[in-house]
Amino acid sequence: MSAPERGTREYEWWSAGAHAEAAARKEGRSAAGLNVLSLVDAFAEHHHGMSETEIAGAVLRIYGVPLPLRERLRLAARILRGAWR
Repeated sequence: MSAPERGTREYEWWSAGAHAEAAARKEGRSAAGLNVLSLVDAFAEHHHGMSETEIAGAVLRIYGVPLPLRERLRLAARILRGAWR
């Protein structure tokens, strides 16, 4: 289903519903949890062939060892570009 045409009353309702759903997904979660969730979401969006185990292993490699901020940012950029593996 696509979004209603901008400027219509239906679009206003649809937009309000989308914002409410996004807020509900974040409610009660810590900032750290939201960051990890965002990373997992990026893997799911950009790497369709990865299994749950592969995604969990990648998250562990990124968050499970202390990496300097610069290296974590490089890894994040590689993930978003689709150059992970």
